[in-house]
Amino acid sequence: MNIKEFSKRIGVSAATVSRAFGSSGRISRGTRERIMLEAERFGYRGNYHARNLIRSRVRTVAFFYPEIVRRAPDHFISEIFLGANSAASSAQTPVLVHPLNDDSSELIKDLIFGGAISGVIVVAGSRLANFAVSSAKSSSVPYAVVGRMKGEEARSVLFDPGHGAMLAGRHFSGTGRRSPAYVGGISDRGKREGFLRGLGALSENCAFDFGGTSFEDGASAFLRLKSLGVRPDSVLCANDTIAIGFMNAALSDGISVPRDLAIIGFDDISVSAYTNPPLSTVRLNLREIGRKAFSLLSGRTGEQGEVAGPEKIECELVLRASA
Repeated sequence: MNIKEFSKRIGVSAATVSRAFGSSGRISRGTRERIMLEAERFGYRGNYHARNLIRSRVRTVAFFYPEIVRRAPDHFISEIFLGANSAASSAQTPVLVHPLNDDSSELIKDLIFGGAISGVIVVAGSRLANFAVSSAKSSSVPYAVVGRMKGEEARSVLFDPGHGAMLAGRHFSGTGRRSPAYVGGISDRGKREGFLRGLGALSENCAFDFGGTSFEDGASAFLRLKSLGVRPDSVLCANDTIAIGFMNAALSDGISVPRDLAIIGFDDISVSAYTNPPLSTVRLNLREIGRKAFSLLSGRTGEQGEVAGPEKIECELVLRASA
């Protein structure tokens, strides 16, 4: 609920509501108390956040992301955060990092409705991510979404993993590989479909393994395929972490990379260029995604006063020695 909706609902002007929550402007004690009681009843919080926007300064940002990886660092999220933090540091803005899990709803309400933060970056992909965005909207906190969230395209930074996976499949097909495999991860349907499109006729020969999220999951995927008698000559993994684990297990098994087995990962996390051999990967430009998300908080507007979005970040296939 924004200030106009709230003021209309309780029968006062938006200017009166603004004065009630502000430190300047004349307003009677009784009117202020009534507005505060109504605000509590309707779940409205003051325009503290809007004043920050008027000053063109976001003072403290919360970075919320779904906690999917728990056993090890989430390199995908870390790279996005580093990009956002870099942009925030240039603006002298601290960033608070908060994973979203089953116990996060009260934390979200305390931070957003309590006025502790004045901007929110949310990585899409969970119920609580949607809750964080709806909470920001109802309290007039500027926010940005990383990924796809229904109805929030104008405030989103979007990327297309399916296109990157298609480039990987096309590369394998064009370099004469004949026995591809795909090792999956979390919420990667678009990657899998894109990879099959890129493989073309080779898609009928593609083997699949769920994979997971970690280095260990990648190594386990290699062993599972081996136990089934599957010997791919090319593999796309849903993230670089899986790909590094898969490649290490293959090398330990005496397989030559890339002569016998070409491997491509996904995300282009920092360590990917320093494996042996260096890992080919689909670069999502994760740090740029983080920087763009922070820039959306500054309130870049279009002709109608709405945030002009979405921001679209292109991905690319980065070929190194593993493929």
